[in-house]
Amino acid sequence: MNKLPAKPFYTADCAIEDIGVDPLPKGKVESWALGRAILVSGEVELHFNWVAQGGDSAQTAYVFEVRLDEDEPDFVLEGLGELSNKECEDLIQQILVATPWQAEVLECLPKNAQELAALQ
Repeated sequence: MNKLPAKPFYTADCAIEDIGVDPLPKGKVESWALGRAILVSGEVELHFNWVAQGGDSAQTAYVFEVRLDEDEPDFVLEGLGELSNKECEDLIQQILVATPWQAEVLECLPKNAQELAALQ
């Protein structure tokens, strides 16, 4: 039984909890970020942790790959009442697949050293 709202989910919040850039040889850098996102549709909310990792030369744009935090995703699904663990897991996967959350998280990440400095 599908308990998802009819409206599509969108990323209502993308909080960066920690971010950094580590220098590598030959002027390259490794950029990383940890954060939490909230996907919303009507009264239903899905909260979870994400990680971003990437790198490029220090003189050009940072390039990130965003994914779920596999070690501590810390899923919280609100607004659907009582669900079994299986129903909850299935709905979380459906929501994540149906929502372009990675692209929306990328929009909140710094694109270069100046944007990173402004966040710190």
